[in-house]
Parts: sequence; structure tokens; C-alpha cells
Amino acid sequence: AGIRRVLYGYNAVFTGLLLLALLVLANIMVAVVFTANVEWNPKMGMQSLAPRSKVTLEGLKDRVTVYVLMARGSESYLEVRDLLDNCQSITDKLTVQEISPDLKEMEYRKLVDKYPEVGERTSMAPGGRGESGRGLLITYGEAAAGQKLPHEFIPESDLEGPDQGRTHRLFFGERVLMEKIRLLSEKGKTKPKIYVTQDNGELWIDDGDYLTKGTSDRVLSLLRYAGGGEFANMLRKDNFEVQGLIWEAKPNIPTPDMFSFSKASPKDKHEVPDDCSVLLIANPEKAFPKDVLEAIDRYMDKRNGKLMILTNTGILPESKIADDGLVDLCKKYNVQLNKDFVMKFSPRDDVMKVKVTVVPTAQNKVAQEFANQRYYFVMPRTMSPMKGPSSGYNAEPFLHVTKEANGAPVGAETDTAAILKQHPADYVATIIERGQLGNKVSPEPLIVGMTITDRDNKARVVVIGGYTFVSTPILRKSTDARDNFALFRSCLSWLADRDIVDIGIDPKESGTYHPRETSKTRLVALPIALLALALAGLGTGIWIVRRK
Repeated sequence: AGIRRVLYGYNAVFTGLLLLALLVLANIMVAVVFTANVEWNPKMGMQSLAPRSKVTLEGLKDRVTVYVLMARGSESYLEVRDLLDNCQSITDKLTVQEISPDLKEMEYRKLVDKYPEVGERTSMAPGGRGESGRGLLITYGEAAAGQKLPHEFIPESDLEGPDQGRTHRLFFGERVLMEKIRLLSEKGKTKPKIYVTQDNGELWIDDGDYLTKGTSDRVLSLLRYAGGGEFANMLRKDNFEVQGLIWEAKPNIPTPDMFSFSKASPKDKHEVPDDCSVLLIANPEKAFPKDVLEAIDRYMDKRNGKLMILTNTGILPESKIADDGLVDLCKKYNVQLNKDFVMKFSPRDDVMKVKVTVVPTAQNKVAQEFANQRYYFVMPRTMSPMKGPSSGYNAEPFLHVTKEANGAPVGAETDTAAILKQHPADYVATIIERGQLGNKVSPEPLIVGMTITDRDNKARVVVIGGYTFVSTPILRKSTDARDNFALFRSCLSWLADRDIVDIGIDPKESGTYHPRETSKTRLVALPIALLALALAGLGTGIWIVRRK
């Protein structure tokens, strides 16, 4: 009897240990084959890396260290840990160090002393809030002890943000982390230099002061969509150089370093500076003089220049559409720019604000990667590719306004007098009441953005029928500012032959997995059923052995 007990006891223990060994082996095999977290829930929970992120990580040539300066109980901590685990599974050149500002105060202080901007910056996102010094510090390269490395800091409040019109939050961590890594890897390379035309009613790139220092509500309402200082500052942070270009001779008095002049002396011809990577024309109020247009033509034709145009239809107080001269300029690049503006014919909504999406058939790289995004424009201007003799440029629709995206009919309006006489929403209501909607609604999508390439299929021009989406107040306060700037920057990067750092990485919904009622039943019933089946199988096996 004693021998039988030892034998059966040994068999039971050995079988249990063997089962445990098999489970350990199975887990190791799964960990080797599936090295990163998978997207086990389409909306919430652990997320797989975007293809673009994997390309970025696999292309790293130097060491990247990410310092996690966050409390473990913070909202973004778990998502950050999953993200960094996934990144480390792709490359061995990424190191993660957790330095809690609360638990490791001495280490944290040393890091802040070495990189002071960590303690200074709270957020780069519009309306971003958070405790100063909390977030992710990324350093690039390896150096001797105490040496300061190229670095970028992501405030914790920039990692998450609300999704407009919904209750959940979006996790932007993967996108901003990859952007910073790509920017750090480009340090030392030549920065693309963007020249923004000034002094002709365009977005002014030095508008920061009068928008923040005690500006009255009346002035702020007038400047609601004015100014380009914010996009200029954001571009500088992202490794661009930004200069204002004034079409005049350089004066003999000191001028701010951010402005350049088209002539060295009054006797010279206007010229675009030699180091211009992209010339940006952002919604001029009136047409450029002939000699300025000739300078732009020389830049484009003889120097293979790059041009970006942002334009809304200007409406004058006398109910006329302003002549900004861009219609003739765009014709040179096979773009027919129209003197109208898009409206949404739904009195329940803001009729002046329409949702713009990417043309699904566009072949442009930026368009393909931003296919699932949407942008809000205020009364955008329409355009179309020109038909006729080729000028050597190929214009392709890039952005459009559709009824489906807006959930209401849309149309290109030209009746400026009616718009000025009454509130736009009242005007739309009147159109609907009179049964005149059929004359206003466009049966086809309305094109509001185009990309232009030359005979060699090289990027040459981008024309967008709106500027408000990157104006200073919108970039500072709108929840869509991050996506708006990403589109703007990517267009400039495409023109400047620079790698686009933010395409193909969509924000993830942040939160905790909450199973449905049917899922809860399965979560309880399935383990109980499997346990009962396992016990029955084990008992049957023992009974068969004992019978023999």
C-alpha cells in the first residue's frame, strides 16, 4: 500500500510539474514570436504600433533614451508603458528609464538641472494643462557623464487630449514620440527655410504680443482667425527656419531678425532669397505688383522653386470679392481658383464652418497618409484642375468638401451681398424656406486643396483654399490644432523634400476595457466550464490507470 501511494503520488506530482513546464514553454514561445503587444480591443487597451513607427524605430542609427518623468498613478502612465514596451521590442537602440518626480526626487532634480527646459515647460498643446516637469524627456546619442545631449521634452498633458464631441480621451503618445525621435535624428542636418510673404495683408508671423497682452474682447473678435505667429513658432520647434519676406528694399534702420527683404537697395530687382526652401503666401488682401510676380516667376521657373498658397475668398464691405491676384498666379500651375466660398446648408449648425476631408483617390503621399482625417475650415475657397494646354505642371485634387462628411448639403456661394445683409444662418434658413436649396447645393464634391507636381513628378506647389485652420487663435485654442498643424507641416515637408514625420500614426482611444454583458458571462462561464472539463478528464484518466 505504501509503494502504491508513493507511485501514484509521484505520478501526480510529476504530471503537475510537466504541465507547468509545458505552460512556461508555451508562454516563452508566444513571447518570442509575438514580441509586442497586440491590439486586443479595437478601441481601448493595449495597442499595436503603427507601421510608420516601426519604420522609424528600425531606422535608428544612434541610442535613444526615454526618461519617464511621471507618477505611476497618472492617467497616461499605463499607455506610455505599453507604448515603450512595444518600441523596445522593435529595436535595442531605445532605452527606458523611469524617474518618478515624487519617489526619486534627487535623480529627478539632477536631470532638471541638466535639462532646465523640463522644469519650465508644461504643455505645447493648445489649452494644455498639467504639472510642470511631468512627461517624457527624449535624448539622442551617447556621451560622457555630465555631457548634455540633443533632446526633446513632451509634457504629460500633450500625451492625451479629448476627442471632440465624445466623452473618451485620445492617446497621442505614439505620434508625438515618433515625431520627436525623427526630429532628433535630423539634428545637424540643413533646416528647410520657409519664407512667408508679409506686409500685403498676409498672416503676420509676429502677432504673438498683441494677441496676449491685455487685448480687448472686441479686437480679439476681429482677429479671430488672424495671425501666423503660432505656426511660425511651432515650425521653428520642429526644425524649420521661418523668415518673413517683405517686398521692399532693406531699410537703413535696425529691423527684427525674423524679417528679410527682397531688395538690397531700391535700384535692385525683387528676388526671392537664395536659401528659400519654400515660399509661403498666406492669404494676401490685394494683388502683388507686377515686379513682385516676376520675381516669383523667376524663383519658380529658373530655380525650380517650391510654393505654398493659403487663400480664402475676401469679401469687401461694399459686397465685392477682393482681388488678391491669386487667380492669375494659380493658373500658371494649372489650378483654376474660384471667387466663391463653401457653405453648409443646415441652419442647425454653424453654416460657415465645414468639414474638409482628403480626396480618397489622391495619389499624393500626404493625401494617402491623412486619408482618415478631417479638418474644419471657415468658408473655404473652391478650385479645380484646369483643362487645356499643359504648362508642365500636373494639378491633383487633394482636399474636398462633401455632403456625406458634413451630414448636410454643401454648395459654393457667390452672393456676398446677401451674406453681409443678414446673419449667414438666417440666410440659409431663408434659402430653405423659399425652396431654393436645389440651386445652391453642389451635386459633386467641392475641391478646396490641390497638390502640383512638375514633369519629373517632383513636388512644386500646394494650394489650399483656406488659412484659418493654421491661424494663431485656432492653433492655440482649438481641439483640432494638433491635426491641423500636422497637415500644414506635412505639406511643407513634402515640398521641401523632407521626410514627413507624422503620417500614418493615428491617435488611440485611451481608457480601460469594459466588457459587454455577454462578454462578462463568457468570462465567468468559460473558465468554470474548462475547469470542470479538466477535472473530469483528469479523473477519467486516473480511473483508467487504476483499472489496469
